[in-house]
Amino acid sequence: MRAQKLSFLTLFVVLVSMMLSGCGGSSGSVARFVHAVVDGGRFDVLVNDRVVASDVRFRTATQYLGIDSGAVTVKLRQTGTSTIVLTRNLTVNAGDEFTIVFSGFVNPVGGEPSLQARTFSDDRSEPDENKYEVRVIHSAGSTDLSPADLYINRTNQNQNGTNPVFTNLDFGDVTGYRQFDTGTRRIIVTQSGSKANVFYDSQGDDVTFGNKSKRTLVLVDGPDVNEMARPIILADRN
Repeated sequence: MRAQKLSFLTLFVVLVSMMLSGCGGSSGSVARFVHAVVDGGRFDVLVNDRVVASDVRFRTATQYLGIDSGAVTVKLRQTGTSTIVLTRNLTVNAGDEFTIVFSGFVNPVGGEPSLQARTFSDDRSEPDENKYEVRVIHSAGSTDLSPADLYINRTNQNQNGTNPVFTNLDFGDVTGYRQFDTGTRRIIVTQSGSKANVFYDSQGDDVTFGNKSKRTLVLVDGPDVNEMARPIILADRN
């Protein structure tokens, strides 16, 4: 009986080890994947030819997923097909925490950027008491939406009479983190240097930034020409 119990225990340990190995992340590294491709439909994400996320929709992101260190190949496949639309090779170091944003266009027209995967290192340190921190990644690929200025205002303030907190953002740009007082804020994006040409205004759908929260705003294309959709808001911390 004791031998049989040991055999069951050994088998259990082997199975758990296999499951953990299949999930990746033994290096303590994590990555999340963001779908900012307006003409992309739904995607499956493959890491080293293993599906880690399925049916990812435009303007959504995965949770942080464990990923092994070393040479990594990320592929983007159109859901329901065998069509790989993007392949990106990268090197992951132990303990890395990063965001991969899929942006551009599957079928670019004119000067629109082609489909790409851009990698951004994440900082999950804690903001000060009664503060939040935010950064911006510009992933709206339409040529008319760059460069841009971004305002973070009180709910009753528009862009007139206030100053943007991030300026002259081009497609592909990422800002550093900036720290502000907590509260509900109105997010406005305009053409750089112009308060009249508004790309996006969150009025009526404003964003609440809680104590010690940390956020990444990903700017994305809207359904109409010369407009952005509501940014993808990623929780970098709490």
